[in-house]
Amino acid sequence: MKRLFALVMLALTVVTMGLPSATRAASEVYRFRGQIADASFLTPDAMDPCIVTDVWVRGFSGGTVQPGHTQTPGLVAVQLTRYNRCQEAPSLISADGIAWLSEEALHIDRQLNTAFVRATIDLYDVVSDTTFPVALDLTWTGSGDTIRGRNWTHARQTNFLSITSMAETIRISEAHGTVMLRGDNVTPAPAWDAKLATRTTSELTVSR
Repeated sequence: MKRLFALVMLALTVVTMGLPSATRAASEVYRFRGQIADASFLTPDAMDPCIVTDVWVRGFSGGTVQPGHTQTPGLVAVQLTRYNRCQEAPSLISADGIAWLSEEALHIDRQLNTAFVRATIDLYDVVSDTTFPVALDLTWTGSGDTIRGRNWTHARQTNFLSITSMAETIRISEAHGTVMLRGDNVTPAPAWDAKLATRTTSELTVSR
């Protein structure tokens, strides 16, 4: 998970690196707003219930970055793990990957009613040191009330100050569909945890 989180943060940071140099001065404000679709699946093997496949999918869509209101492309991140839950043993598969997607492949409704992702992306497996494709065809449907939350953090050093705030509106959802791995659907049952969200992140940095 730590590796996948780092990949996602790197991908989103690439968007801001293209901003004009004038925005990267001593005092700088960065703001991201977009929609998120999140789903987690856990599927026992049909032949051996001790073997389970854990799949996590997160899509980012409709994002804008300030200054400049730069539109960001869609992004999907996937983590797929297969392991024996009945005994302590190394994972059979531990793979993850990210991909930029068009709105035709990834869409999240701004009202958090529905979302879908339909794309094939490559995952890198650290166990086998190989890359393999997975085909995603997933749909989210909002099924609960919206929940709003907010938090902030700050970091101060001698010549540097950073203040970060995040506001999020979350809607509990249902997610179902297929994640095809080598011809097998590893998500035959609906997600055990799924949500849709709108997230706004703001960061002020001051250096001297």
